[in-house]
Order: sequence, then C-alpha cells, then structure tokens
Amino acid sequence: MGDVEKRNATMLTQLNLLYTRELRNVRRDVGAVAARFGLTIFLAVLMGIIFFEVGDTDSAVPQNVQSHFGALVMIMIMSMFGTAQPALLAFPEERPVFLREYSTSHYS
Repeated sequence: MGDVEKRNATMLTQLNLLYTRELRNVRRDVGAVAARFGLTIFLAVLMGIIFFEVGDTDSAVPQNVQSHFGALVMIMIMSMFGTAQPALLAFPEERPVFLREYSTSHYS
C-alpha cells in the first residue's frame, strides 16, 4: 500500500472532542443536571440559614471574628467540593470511553 503518516491530534481537536461529548451527555441527562442545580441551591440555602446574621455582630470581639472567618471558610469549602464532586463522579463512568479513544490514538 504505502506509508501512512500518523499524526497526533492537536490540543484544540482534543478539547473539541471532549467538549462535544460532555455537551452531548449534559443534553441527554437533564435529570442529573436538574439534581445538581437543586442540590447546589439547597446547600446554599442551608449555609445561609446556618450563618444567618453572623456579620451583624461586633468585629472587635475575637469570637465574632472567628465566626466570620468560619462562615467564609465553610462557604469556600462548599463551593469547591460542590464544583469538583460531579467531575470526580464522572471519572468511573467515562473511563471505558477514554480507554477506547486512547487505544485508537484520539489523544496524543
């Protein structure tokens, strides 16, 4: 036949494939997206209730400063884990697809 030159996929091509696949998965699984939004809203309301009026106290008292800092830390942790959890839970589900695409040289 002839020598076929094998080229690696560019970074833009790889990102395009991954983005397209993820967008397709989001469109197919509307219930999971709604559940994510619902959970996020529920946790935000829960944090709001727990730390309601924490900022209304005098900041000169050390315990009040700790309350302010604690509220900020909890909100930041909730935001980070809330964002990362769906991505972490997607890895086991996406692994067979990744391995199949990797074995056919979709990724360089």
